Amino acid sequence: MAKVEVELLGAPVARVDGRAIEVDTRKALALLAYLGLHDRPQSRDHVAGVLWPDYDQDRARAALRRTLSTLKAALGEGCLSADRSLLALRPDAIDIDVATFRAAVSRARSTDDPAVQAAELGTAVELYRGDFLEGFSLRDSDVFEEWQFRVAEELRRELTDSLDRLVDLLARDNRLDDAIDIGRRRLGLDELNEPTHRSLMELSARKGDRARAVRQYRDCVTVLDRELGVAPLAETTALYEAIIGGQVEPDPRPVTVPAPLAETSELPLAGRDEELALMLRNYSSTADRPTVVTIEGEAGIGKTRLIDEFVRRTEPHALRARGYQGETGVEYGVIAQAIEALAVPEEIAALPERTRTDLAHLVPGFATTPIAPSRDRITAARLFEAIRDLLTPGSQERRLVVIDDAQWSDSASLDVLGYVLRRTEEPLCLVIAWRSEEVHDDLRLKRLLKGADRGTHLHIVLDRLDERSVAEIVERRFPHDSEGPTLARRLTEETEGLPFFINEYLSLGAMQGTTELPRTIRDLLHGRLELASDIARQILGTAAVIDRSFDFETLHRASGRTELETVDAIDELLGVGCIRSIAETSDLFEFSHDKLRVVVLEDMSPIRRRVLHRRIADTISEAGNRNGSLDAVAASAARHYREAGDLRQAATLYRRAGEHAVQVFAHSEAVAHLEAALACGSDDSAYLLELLGDVHILMGDYSAARTRYETAVAAIEAGPAQARLERKLGGLHVRRGELGLARSHLDQALTLEPSPETRSEALVELALVGLRERDLDQAREHATSVTRQSDLPASIRARAENIAGMVASAAQDPDDALTHLETSLALAREADDDGVAIAALNNLALLARDRGDRAAAIELTQSALELCRRIGDRHREAALENNLADLLHAAGERDQAMAHLKAAAVIFAEVGDEPEGPLAEVWKLVDW
Repeated sequence: MAKVEVELLGAPVARVDGRAIEVDTRKALALLAYLGLHDRPQSRDHVAGVLWPDYDQDRARAALRRTLSTLKAALGEGCLSADRSLLALRPDAIDIDVATFRAAVSRARSTDDPAVQAAELGTAVELYRGDFLEGFSLRDSDVFEEWQFRVAEELRRELTDSLDRLVDLLARDNRLDDAIDIGRRRLGLDELNEPTHRSLMELSARKGDRARAVRQYRDCVTVLDRELGVAPLAETTALYEAIIGGQVEPDPRPVTVPAPLAETSELPLAGRDEELALMLRNYSSTADRPTVVTIEGEAGIGKTRLIDEFVRRTEPHALRARGYQGETGVEYGVIAQAIEALAVPEEIAALPERTRTDLAHLVPGFATTPIAPSRDRITAARLFEAIRDLLTPGSQERRLVVIDDAQWSDSASLDVLGYVLRRTEEPLCLVIAWRSEEVHDDLRLKRLLKGADRGTHLHIVLDRLDERSVAEIVERRFPHDSEGPTLARRLTEETEGLPFFINEYLSLGAMQGTTELPRTIRDLLHGRLELASDIARQILGTAAVIDRSFDFETLHRASGRTELETVDAIDELLGVGCIRSIAETSDLFEFSHDKLRVVVLEDMSPIRRRVLHRRIADTISEAGNRNGSLDAVAASAARHYREAGDLRQAATLYRRAGEHAVQVFAHSEAVAHLEAALACGSDDSAYLLELLGDVHILMGDYSAARTRYETAVAAIEAGPAQARLERKLGGLHVRRGELGLARSHLDQALTLEPSPETRSEALVELALVGLRERDLDQAREHATSVTRQSDLPASIRARAENIAGMVASAAQDPDDALTHLETSLALAREADDDGVAIAALNNLALLARDRGDRAAAIELTQSALELCRRIGDRHREAALENNLADLLHAAGERDQAMAHLKAAAVIFAEVGDEPEGPLAEVWKLVDW
C-alpha cells in the first residue's frame, strides 16, 4: 500500500510515496480535510450539505460522488472508506500532520518529565508550519468556512499554549538561545502578548545581552501605544528597571552567543573553478560565432553565483533575464526582461525606427511615440526579426544574453531565442540556467537548443559542494580561525553541501562560538526578517504578494506608504539581504530566495493578502492604462484580481491577455489565459471557447479543439455565429482526414444564414474535401466560385486561389497551377495571412519538384517551414519537415534528410495521438 501523507497546517498538500498529488477541484481537498479532522465516519448527506450548501440534496450527492471518485483516484486504494451512507478516512493508511501535532501535545501534557515535555512540544511546534488550511477557502460554502475558521482558532490556541510552555522549559534548562527563538515565534503570533515580551527581556538579560533586553522593552512600549494606546503593565516596567539597574545577572553557565555578521554576505566561488574555466575557454574560442552555455542543477546549487562570476569576467553589461514561477504565462516576459536590460541609450537610438516600433509591442519604452497594438498589427516575422536585430547588432562587440531559472520561462521567449540561434552567424553568446528537478524532459528547451548545433554548445551540471570546498569558503570568510575545519565539517553535514544554505548559515552568524547550528533554514529566514524594521517588513509583505520579483512603482502604490518610506524600506531590505536588485540601472528587485518570500506570506493573514492583491491589481491596471501597456500586464493584473476575489474583473483581463497572446503567436500562454477567463466566469464564454478552438488547432490538439467548438455551438442560437463555428468544425475534420464529417458540418454551415465571408470559407473547405476525394470538377467549381468574388477579403480569395492551384496541379496543368499559386501567395502577403502564405509556398515547392527544379523546391519549403515555426502550426510544420526530408534525400543530403524526418515523426506523433486512437490521415498530409 502506498504511503499517504497529508499536510493541513499551512497551505494544504497531500503526498503519495513522497510525491505531491494534484486534484482538479478544491472540493476534493476540502473533503480530505473535513474527513481527516473527524475521528468518526460522517454521513454522506451531512458532508454534501457542508460542501454544497446551496445545492438540493440530489445535486449535492451527485457532486459528492464525483469528488469522491477524484479523491480516491488521487490517493489510491485503501485510504477512503465509503459505503452508501458513511464516509471516513482510514487512520492506519494515512498520516495527517494535525493528528500528529495533537498527539505530540497530548503526550507532553501526560508526563511530568521536563525533558520529554520539551521534546514533544518541540516536535509539535516544528510541525506547525502555518495555520490550518492557510490560503485555502471555499467561497461558495459558508458552512465549510465557518468550520475551517473554528478549527484554525482551536489549533492556534494549542500552538500558543505549547510555545509558552516550551519557552519556560527551555529557559529552566538554560537553553537560552532556543528559548529566545521560540519566544520570538510566540510574539509573532500576537505582538501584544506582554508576558512574552517579559520572557524575552529576562532571557536576553540572562544571556548578558542587556541592550537586546532594553530594545525588547521599547518594542513592547511602542506596540502597546500604537495598537491599544496604553502603557505596559507595572510588572513589565519593574522588570525593565531591574535589568537596567543590574539586578538581573547573566547566568553563570555557558550559553551560545552568535558571532557577528561577516563583512560580506556574498558566497565565495568555491568548488567551481573547473566549470568557470570551461565557460571562459568556450567564450574565448567561439568569439566569431554563436554559442550556447547551459547550466543545470537543483535549487540553491549556485548557478546564479557561477553566472555572476562569468559575467564579471567577460561582459559586465550582459542582457540578463530570469524566469519566475508565477510568470510562465506572461508571453515574451523573459525576452522583454532581456531587452529592458539594454541600458545604452545610444544603442537603442541607433536601431531602425521600424525595429523600435516592433519591439515596443513588448517593451513600450522603445517606441518614439505611443503605439496602439490593436491598430498597429505586427506579424510573427516582423516581431522575431526585430528581436534578432537587437540581440545581434552586427558590430564587432559580442552580445552576451543570460537567462536564469529557464524552467519558468514562457514558451514564446524560448521560441524566439531558438529562432535567433537558427538565423544568425553573429558572435552571440547565450547562457541558460535551469533547475534540474523542475525541468525533467522539457521539449521547449530541447527545441531551443537545436539552434545551438550551428555554434558551440557547452553543457554544465552542478553538483553539491564537498567538505573541502566548504572549508575553502569558511577559510575565505574567516581566515586563520582555528575552529574553521570543525565549522566546515558541521556545515557540510547540516547543509549537505548546498551553497545557498551554507551562505545563509554564515551570513546570519551561525558560526564561531556556537554550540549547535540552527536546525532549519526557516529559522534562519525568520532571523533575517527580524533585522528589518516594522515598516520595512510591512512593505516586504506587499512585495511578497506581488511576486518573487517586483518593481518600485507597483510596490510603492500598493503598499500605501509614502514614496520616501518605500525608498528607505528598499534600502534597508537591500542592506539586510532580504531582497536584491535585478539590475543596477533599473528599479526592479527580487527576493534573495523564494523561500524567504514563502515565510513572509505564511506570516500574513488571508484577509490582508486579499486586500493587498486588490491594491496590486488596481496598481498594475492603472499603470497599464496610463502607459499603453495593459495588454502586456493584463495576465498579471488578472491573477491578482482573482486572488482578491474579484472574478469579474479577473475574467475581463484574462480575456484581454489571451487575445494579446494569440496576436503575438504565444499559443501555450493564450490557452492558459483564455481558460482562466472561463474559470472566472466570463460573460462571453462562446467567444472564448471559439478562440481556444482556433489556438488548439494550431497546436495540433484536435481533440481539444473539437470539444471547444462543439461546446461553443451548444451555447449560442442558430445564425451567423453558429454557421461560423460549423465551418470551423468542418475545417477541423478536414485536418483530421474525416471527410464525411467535414462535409456534414460544412453543409450545415451553409444552411444557417452564414455571412458572405463564412459562406465563402465553407466553399473553400468543400473544395478541399472534393480534391481529397478526387472529385476535381466539384473542387474546381467551389474554388472558382470564390475566386471570382473580388469584394471578398484578400485572405479568403488567397485560400481559394491556393485550392484552385492544387486542383490545376492534380489535373496535370502546371502552368495554370503556377498562376493560381503565385496569385495566392501575393494575396496572402497583402492580407498578412501567414497561414495561407505557408500553404502557397508549400504547393509552389511541390510544383517546382514536379518540374525538376529541386533547388527551388528546397528553398520554397524552407521558407514555408520557417514561417510555420513562427506561427506555431504544428501539423503543417510536421508535413513541411517531411516534405523537406524527401527533397533533401533526393538531393543526396541523407544526414540532413534524416534529421528532418525524425523531427516530422515526433510532431506527427503529438498531433495524431488522440484519446480515441491514432489518426492515420494526419500522417499523410503533404499539401493543403
